[in-house]
Amino acid sequence: MFKSVGALNFYYIKTSDTTGRTVTIWPNKDTADKVLEKMRASAGDDTGSKVTSASQGEVMGYM
Repeated sequence: MFKSVGALNFYYIKTSDTTGRTVTIWPNKDTADKVLEKMRASAGDDTGSKVTSASQGEVMGYM
């Protein structure tokens, strides 16, 4: 789903038996802001899950 709305990459990382963390790479800040605003408004509607925190920032590099 994330790639269909413009994400370059999407990762879901299991952090415990009951929790996870996502990392999404967007092509630019405008695309990210536009899509994330809509998604956060209805985050739990489809999955029953809830967003407990969010962070944003620029990718500074990769290996």
